[in-house]
Amino acid sequence: YASISYSGNTAVFAASAGVTRLGSGSGTINMKLSAEADKLNIVKTFSPAAAYSTNDFNFTRTLTAGANNISGSLLNLTDNSTTTGANSTVMARFNQTASAATGNLLELQKAGANQFAVSANGAITAAVTGNTINGLVINGGSLSSVGNITGAGALTLASGSTATLLTLQSGTGTAKISLDSTANTITLGVSDTIGVLLVLDTKTDAGDPTGSNGAMYYNSSTGKFRCYEGDAWKNCIGGEVYIHKTADQGHAATSFVDITDLGWPVVANGNYRFECNIFYQAGATTNCWLVSATAPATPNLFVGQTFGATSVTATGGSQWNVNDGGSVTATSATTTPGNGIKVTGLLRNGATAGTLQLRFRNEVATSTHTIKQGSYCSYNAF
Repeated sequence: YASISYSGNTAVFAASAGVTRLGSGSGTINMKLSAEADKLNIVKTFSPAAAYSTNDFNFTRTLTAGANNISGSLLNLTDNSTTTGANSTVMARFNQTASAATGNLLELQKAGANQFAVSANGAITAAVTGNTINGLVINGGSLSSVGNITGAGALTLASGSTATLLTLQSGTGTAKISLDSTANTITLGVSDTIGVLLVLDTKTDAGDPTGSNGAMYYNSSTGKFRCYEGDAWKNCIGGEVYIHKTADQGHAATSFVDITDLGWPVVANGNYRFECNIFYQAGATTNCWLVSATAPATPNLFVGQTFGATSVTATGGSQWNVNDGGSVTATSATTTPGNGIKVTGLLRNGATAGTLQLRFRNEVATSTHTIKQGSYCSYNAF
């Protein structure tokens, strides 16, 4: 049987098993509710005896259209309400009252495959073709509270605007990054008293990565910004770097010793010129001196020269082209701190990064020469 009745301002539809339609084989079925209290309720209530996976309420359209075009809407929800107040109507609500439910709240499918889904916790999944998220269109609006966008392909953001392509803002609406296609600019921050920092990636060991013209990074091993131009890595900021001794250093042996504080890192295949002024107090005028240097193994070229006083009226020096090269002078000038040694040199480094280090030794071990605090070197890469 099939029956329609009215009870307590509610239309009641009742049917026995096997009833498949209301009305005759054709025609329009209209259900009209005209009073404020009128509602249309469709409720199914029962206790299944086993696992349950039935689609309870089904709307199916089956058309045999031949060559005719098919369009229209299978389900159309229209609100024709008018009001001079606010209209906050929710056009469609899907309410899962079971807080522990894990099934999707909404699934839009094509040929049985999900194209768009909203999970029980509100996550949105959209079908991806190539590198495009299908059907996600934002016209004149905003997409907010985005956590993570993850995909196997590249992410492309395209804008129909002829000026600002993209703006990334803070929570207060202040622009932090702006891309302008008209001015061809990328702008960080806005004019204010705060200042937005551009921080490049840092490489923590010696040597450069594979380069591409226009690339930049910061090398904490050398303490330098590095720029790739003309198919080669160079220091971005030119000019000399100064280093100096922070304390006196005595040495009485004939073997070489590093002059502390007067050494600096050098990168593979880097070019460096350097100039140093070493001040020392001789332990005895008869004890000669030699200042030299060491560099990483197998440089393309490593040469240096020293020049200093050997008496109060004479000067002398030496030159080298190997690590710890050169020869000692004939004598030292005075036993006061007034002795000065000038060092100049050039390193065209090879494939091994490392340190260029100033070194010092005595002719004999009978007295102590003291390298004085304030002795310094200047160098620059080119």
